[in-house]
Amino acid sequence: MNSNRLTLIVTMVLIFLASCSAKTKDPYPEINLPVYANSYDISTAFDESIFGKTLRFSVQKQFPALEVQIYYESFLFEKGFSELKDFPYSDKTWVKFNDKSLKWDIVADSPPARYFRAWVDSHQNLIFKLTLRYDDNTDKLSVTCFLHPYAQNDLFSQFDKWVSDKNKDQEFAEFLTNYRKPNNKVDIERALEENPNSELIQKFAKAAEQDKQNIEEAYKAYKGRIQNK
Repeated sequence: MNSNRLTLIVTMVLIFLASCSAKTKDPYPEINLPVYANSYDISTAFDESIFGKTLRFSVQKQFPALEVQIYYESFLFEKGFSELKDFPYSDKTWVKFNDKSLKWDIVADSPPARYFRAWVDSHQNLIFKLTLRYDDNTDKLSVTCFLHPYAQNDLFSQFDKWVSDKNKDQEFAEFLTNYRKPNNKVDIERALEENPNSELIQKFAKAAEQDKQNIEEAYKAYKGRIQNK
C-alpha cells in the first residue's frame, strides 16, 4: 500500500489543518489542549464538519525538543491515550523529506526536520496527532496538536490498492488537482456530476461517504460515553 497516497486521500477528504475555522463551536470543551510554557503565536481552531480541534503555537526550543515531546506524552498518558502504532506518517524520530522516495524517511539529526506521532484514547473514539516542525536552521519550533474522531479507513485502503492495481495513479492525481476546492477539500459532488461513468470517482465517493459516517459514529460514541459518566 502506498501510505503517502493513503494519507493524502484521508487528508483531502477530511480537511487540511489550515482550513479550520476559529468561528465554529469547540467539539471538545471538556478537553483543554495544554500549551507548552513560554510559547507564542498561540491559536485554537475548530471544524465541526469533522469534529476537529486544532492547537498551534511556536516556542524557542533547541533541537530535538525532547521536553516538548515528553510534555505531551505525559498529558496523553494522564488522559488514557496510548500510542497508535503503524499509523501512516508516524515517524517516532525526526525526519527529512526524501525527494527520491517521496516519503519522510531520512533520519534527521538537525533542522529543518519534522516529528509526527499519533495516539488513540482507550475506547478508540478519539485520535490525537502531534506534529513538531523546524522549518529552518533555527530554534523556532512550530507545534500542532490535532484532536478528532478516530475512524478506521478500510475502504480507503481498498481504494488505494485498487488505484495501484489498475495503474490509475495519474488519473487519481489529476482528479485531486481538478476538483480541489479553495479550502483544500475535494468537490466530490461536482466530480460525480461531470464524470457520471468514472469508476474511480464513484469508488472514491463511496469510500469518502463511509469515512464521514465512521467519523460521526465515533464522535457520537465518545459524547455518549462522557455524558453517561
